[in-house]
Amino acid sequence: MDQGAHVDYICKMENRGQDQNFVFPDILSDESDDQEVGTSDFREKITINFQLLEVCRELSRTEQSLKLCLKNTDIPFLESVVGPGLDSQLQWILLKLRITSAMLEAAVERTNSGSASEVETRKLDSFANYLMEITRLIDQDITGNLISEEVVEYSSPTTVRAYAKKFGGKISSVEAQINGLHDWATTLGLTSAGCGETVCLPDNKFIVESVTEDERNDSSTVGLEEDIQVITNKLIIGHSTPSLVAITGGKGIGKTTLARKIYKNPEVVHHFPCRAWVTSPLDFEPNSFLFSIAKQVLVGFAVNDSIEKIKYKLSNLWGFQRYLIVLDDAHAIEEATKTLLDLCSNQFNGSKLLITTTKRDLFKASPNCYIHERRVLGDEEAWELFNARLCFQVDQEVVQLAREVVKKCSGIPSSVVKLADFMSSKAATQEQWFITLSRMNDPHASHYLSLASSSDLMSSSNRQCLLYFILFPNSEIPARRLIVLWVAEGLVDQSPDSAETPESAGEKILNELVQNCMIQVAKWKPNGKVKTCRLNYGLMDALLLEAGKANFLKSNLQAAASKSSKKKGKILRVADHLDNNSSIFSHIHENDSIGSSSFKNQYKQLISFISFDSREGPVPGQNIGNFIHRGTTLNCFKMICVVDLEGTFRPKLPDSIKKLSQLRYLGLRRTYTELLPASIGKLLNLQTLDLKHTCLRSLPVCIWKLQQLRHLYLSESYRSRIMAPGSSSSLLDIQTLWGAFVDEETQIEYGLNRLSNLRKLGLVYRLPVKQQGILADWISKLHHLESLRLRSVDDMNNPSLLYLKTLSGLSKLSSLYLLGTLANPFVLETFPGSLTEITLSLSGIFFDPMRVLEKLPYLRILNLYAGSYTKKTMVCSSGGFPLLRVLNLWKLEELEEWIVKDGSLIILRHLEIRSCLKLKMIPEGLKHLEHCRELKLTSMSDDLKARVTKDKGVDWQNIAHIASVVVRN
Repeated sequence: MDQGAHVDYICKMENRGQDQNFVFPDILSDESDDQEVGTSDFREKITINFQLLEVCRELSRTEQSLKLCLKNTDIPFLESVVGPGLDSQLQWILLKLRITSAMLEAAVERTNSGSASEVETRKLDSFANYLMEITRLIDQDITGNLISEEVVEYSSPTTVRAYAKKFGGKISSVEAQINGLHDWATTLGLTSAGCGETVCLPDNKFIVESVTEDERNDSSTVGLEEDIQVITNKLIIGHSTPSLVAITGGKGIGKTTLARKIYKNPEVVHHFPCRAWVTSPLDFEPNSFLFSIAKQVLVGFAVNDSIEKIKYKLSNLWGFQRYLIVLDDAHAIEEATKTLLDLCSNQFNGSKLLITTTKRDLFKASPNCYIHERRVLGDEEAWELFNARLCFQVDQEVVQLAREVVKKCSGIPSSVVKLADFMSSKAATQEQWFITLSRMNDPHASHYLSLASSSDLMSSSNRQCLLYFILFPNSEIPARRLIVLWVAEGLVDQSPDSAETPESAGEKILNELVQNCMIQVAKWKPNGKVKTCRLNYGLMDALLLEAGKANFLKSNLQAAASKSSKKKGKILRVADHLDNNSSIFSHIHENDSIGSSSFKNQYKQLISFISFDSREGPVPGQNIGNFIHRGTTLNCFKMICVVDLEGTFRPKLPDSIKKLSQLRYLGLRRTYTELLPASIGKLLNLQTLDLKHTCLRSLPVCIWKLQQLRHLYLSESYRSRIMAPGSSSSLLDIQTLWGAFVDEETQIEYGLNRLSNLRKLGLVYRLPVKQQGILADWISKLHHLESLRLRSVDDMNNPSLLYLKTLSGLSKLSSLYLLGTLANPFVLETFPGSLTEITLSLSGIFFDPMRVLEKLPYLRILNLYAGSYTKKTMVCSSGGFPLLRVLNLWKLEELEEWIVKDGSLIILRHLEIRSCLKLKMIPEGLKHLEHCRELKLTSMSDDLKARVTKDKGVDWQNIAHIASVVVRN
C-alpha cells in the first residue's frame, strides 16, 4: 500500500471513529474467500503456518516498541491538552496485542494439527495479512508520533491541541480495526486463553485475575508439587472424571497460589484452549460471572456487548472447545455450575470448573466433585519454604532458634512467607538475627503471629479432645496415641448407627483441629494422614483456663500447687511430668504419709493416668507399680479408663490391676517390660494393649478373653508368639494385630483367619509352604486392610521363602513391607493402586520391578533393599512414578545401569543409592528432577564417586541442581 492510498485508508477509518461493531471488507466473508482462494497472489504466498509465525514476531516487536515509547513520552502532558483517556486507550491497545498473540498461538496449533478446514485456512491467510497491516499502522500512526519532542516543537497551544486531536483519532482508528478483527476471529474459534490478565471494568462485580509483582517473582512450589500433580491429573485425564474440582482449606493455606500454578501449568494450558480466572464476590450474579469470563476468552469481546450476545458467543465457542474456569474464593458453587451448564450442557468434552473455597459444606449438593483438602505444611516443609523465600542462608548459630520461630507459623504458608519477608528486612548479622528471633520466640509475643482466639476455642465442638493436649509436654505427639486415648475416654462422639470406626471418627476430629489451626502438624505420613502433631503455640494459657471451667482437670490444678495446700479435691486426670512442686509427685514418687481416706477421696474419680517419667533404672517402674497397687487396693481406681506408661522403664504392674474393671487402654510401648500379670485376662473392657518394644516372649492364652480388644501391638524383635483365638472366642472385631510371631503351632485356619476386620497386620512367621498358602489366602480377603508387614524367616532367623496370593482386592491398602524371597514375583502386578509406601527386601525379583511399580498412581515412598532385584538394568519410564517423593536403592548388587527417562519421577525429593557397587554411572535423567532436594551416595565404587566430583566429574552436570549432594562411605 503506497503512502497516498494509506492516507485515504486512514481517513476512512477516522470517519468510523469509535465504531465498536466495525465489519471487515467482503474479503472476510465465506463467499469472498471462495472467489479469491484461487488467485495467483494466494498461491505465491509462503505457507500459512510460516506467515502466522512471522506475524507473531512482528506483534511482539510492535508491542515492545510501543512500551518503550510510552515509557519515554509525557502522556500526562498530552492528556492535559486533549483531556483524559489517552493513557487508557494506549494500555488497551497493548492488552489487545497480548490477546492477539495468544490467539495467534491457537491459530498456529490448528494449522499444525491439520484441524483447520480449507475455508478456515483461507480466512487465516487474510487474517495474517490484516494483522500485518495493523502492526504497520501502530508503528506509523502511534509509535511514530508518540514522541514528546515533536509535541513541544509546536509553538502555540492551538497547534498542540490540533496535533493531540489528530493523534487521538489515529488511536481510535487502530482500536476500531482491532475490535473488528477480533470479532471476526471468534468465528474461527480462536481464543485468548493464554493471556493471564485483563483490564477490570468498574461495573463488573467479578474480578479478573491480576498477578502482583510479588507473585510473579515467587516461583517456589515448596509443599505444592504433589498437589499440583494430583489436581492436574484430575483435570486433564479422561472425560469421565468429575467436572468440578475443589481446593478447600483455611485462610492463608495457599489455595489461590496452588490454583494459579495449576492454571498456568503448561499441561493445563495445552489441554484447555479456553481458560478464564475470576474471583467470586459474596453475592453471585450470573451475568456478571459470564461477563468476566467473556473478557478473557472472546477475542471479539466489546465492552458494550449485550449479555445475550456474550452468551451466544460463549455457547458457540464451548461447543467445540474444552474450557477451564477457575472460580477463586467461591461462595455459590451450585449457581456457577448451573450458569455454565446452561450455556454448554455437554460436559463430556472434558471441560472443568476449578474452585477454591474455605466453605467445605458447599459440596453436599455437588456429587460430581473431587475435593482436594489443602493441608498445612509439616515442620521440614515450612523450614524449606522459609529458606526459599529468604533467599540467603541462615547463619548456623541461629538455625535452631529460627526453626523454633518458623514452627510458630503453624504450617500456614502465608505466615511462613510473611515471617521470611520480615526477617529479610533485618541486618544479616548474627547479633541482629539473634535479637529479633529471641523476641519473636518469647511466649508472650503473640502479636507476631495470628493465633486462634479464646472465643474460637470455646466454640469448638471438639474442645474436649483439644483439651487433652494439656496433659502432654509441648513436643511432638504421635497421632495414633492421641486418637486411641480419645476413644478410650469416650471423647469421640459417634451416633449409634454410624458405620465408621471410633478411630476414624477420632481422625476426623484431629483433622478438623488442624484445619482450624488449633493443632500443628510436625510430620505427615505418606498416605496424607497426620503422623505427629503438637498444640499450637500460645494456646496453652487459654486451654488451661478452659480446662478449669470445663472441669477437665478438676483439682489437678490445685494438686499442682503447693504441697502444703490444705484444700484437696477430686482428681480426674493425672499426667506425671516429674514436677516436684506438685502434690501428685509425692503421691507417686515419695510414698508420702497421706492417709488412705484422703488418697481415696482424691482419686476415686480418676479417669486417666499418663506417665512421662523417662528416667532409667528400676526406680520409675517401682514407683508406678506402688502407685497403681495403692489405688487398686483402696478400690479408688474403679473409674480409670487409661493407663499410659509409654517410655517408662519396666513398670511393675501388680496383680491387683485386674480391679481396673473399666480400663480400656493399657500402654506399655517402649517400657521393655518382661512380664505381664496373668490377671490381665480379667480386664474385660480393654480395647488397646500396646506391647510394642517390650521384652515379652509370649502372651498368656487368656488374652483372647478380652472380648472388647481392638488393637494389639506386640514386640516383633522378641518374637512374641501369639496363639490363635479358639472357636469359642468371639474376638472378631480386632483391627490391629502387629508384631506377632506365627509358626507351625499357630492355628491359622479356623483360628487367625476368623479375624476379618483387620486394618493393620504385621507378622513374623516361620511356616512351611502349605501353611503359608492358608495364610496368604486369609490375607487376600482382608478387604479393610490399610497396612501390611510380613517377614518370612527360617529356623536361624534368616529371611526365607515368602508366599503371597493376589493383593488386588485390598483396595484400602496404603503401606506394604515384605521381607523374604517372593515365591511368585509376579504378585507385584496385583499390587493395588492405593499403595503409598512399599518396602521390598530380599525379594529376588528377576524382572525390572519399575515397569510395574511406576504405574501405581499414589506411591510416594519406595524402598528397594538388599537382594530385592537381581538383574543388571533398571528403567524408569516417562510418566512413571507421578507422586514418588522418596526413593531408596540399597545393596542391589547386580545393578549396573539405571535409566531415568525425562518425565519420570517428576516430583522426587529424596534419593539414596547405597552399596550398589556395580552401578557404572549416575542416570542422565536426574538432571530433569527439578524438585529433588537431596541425593545420598553411600558406600559406592570409587569410579562412581569420581564421576560425581563437584564441577569436575562427568556426571556432576546431572546432579548440580540438587541442593544437598552427600557422598560418604
